[in-house]
Amino acid sequence: MLRCSRAFGGGRLSESNLRYRVLEPTRAAADLDWVTFHTFRHTCASLLFDGGKNVKQVSEWLGHADASFTMRTYVHLMDDGLGDAEFLDDAVRGGNGVATRDPQLPDNASTVDATAVAF
Repeated sequence: MLRCSRAFGGGRLSESNLRYRVLEPTRAAADLDWVTFHTFRHTCASLLFDGGKNVKQVSEWLGHADASFTMRTYVHLMDDGLGDAEFLDDAVRGGNGVATRDPQLPDNASTVDATAVAF
């Protein structure tokens, strides 16, 4: 449910009024026929996923009844690859969850040549 701010009385917004008085004239003036209320919801979901929010959090932001609907609707926004395994190295080191390409080793650490290790 859309609501006005207290400055405008705090009552419920009429979606159709907002659509025909604001959205339609604005998108026509900007020649952006593809812009709809769903475009704003999709953008919100994209930004939330990009910001690291999980499906449950995005579901609540969008007002969905359950996270499975959000997952079915916005699964294409999620990373479809596994990525590399650098995050595991960071997790083992007790880092903050963000892996680096060239981790700085402490002065007393030694490096191991992977080609010299027998498995």
